[in-house]
This record gives sequence, structure tokens and C-alpha cells, in this order.
Amino acid sequence: MEEQIRAGFPGIDWGPADDNYTPVIRSTAAGFHIIGTSGVGKSTAVESVRSLYPQVIVHTEYNGHSFDRAQLVWLKLECPYDGSLKGLCLNFFQAIDQILETRYYQKFGNSRRTVDELIPNMAYLAAVLGLGVLVVDEIQRRQ
Repeated sequence: MEEQIRAGFPGIDWGPADDNYTPVIRSTAAGFHIIGTSGVGKSTAVESVRSLYPQVIVHTEYNGHSFDRAQLVWLKLECPYDGSLKGLCLNFFQAIDQILETRYYQKFGNSRRTVDELIPNMAYLAAVLGLGVLVVDEIQRRQ
């Protein structure tokens, strides 16, 4: 993970020039799922929480230096109708392009790519964009 963060933010002074220096990066990442019968308000509850946060934060300064990065705070995806991981990955790139007006689908989403290629690219992009929360809704569609 450290290499991904360093690659995504090459302009940051990471500390001493010593190659053995490792910044303290504490992961608070956690995953969870919400299960309940249809119509009890699972999606509505998640939507209510998401609405409290901006979807994108544009950072312009870091430690007094110019720093132009868009951070994707949250992203909601619908589970593909066929329940495929490949479809979910491709939806991920398309959704980011739609929100940030980028071309990641063109870069990473080639239809010939395998899931084994798409998932690391998805993880890399999530790290670079500082993705805080990924919501995958309607998982019951999975076959």
C-alpha cells in the first residue's frame, strides 16, 4: 500500500531521505454488509449517511505547497445483473469517469482484460483517489 500512496502523490515530501523511512500509515479500513428483508430501508439508510458527505473533495494545498488532487470520498455502484466481478470492475471505472470526467475506463477497462488484471487496477485507482467508501447495492441480484 505504501508504494501505491507514494506513486499516487509523488510531490509529497515523505520524510528523511533514508530509503528505510516508512511513513506511519495506519489502516482503519473495515468492511461490513447490511442484511435485511426487502423494503426495510437498507438502501435509504446508507443513502442518508452518504448525503452527509461530499462525493468529491478537491484539495488545492498541502503543507503550504500547491497540491491539486481530487479525492473521491464515496462511490455507489449497483451490482451488475449477472453478478460478475468483471462487470463490477468495469462499472467502477465508468462511474469514476462520469463523476470526475476522467478516462479511466479507456485506460483500464479494456474488454479483453481479465478479472485478475482489473481488480488490482481498481484497488490502485481507489488508493490514488483516496476512496473512502465503496457502496455496492442490490447484491441479491447475484446469481
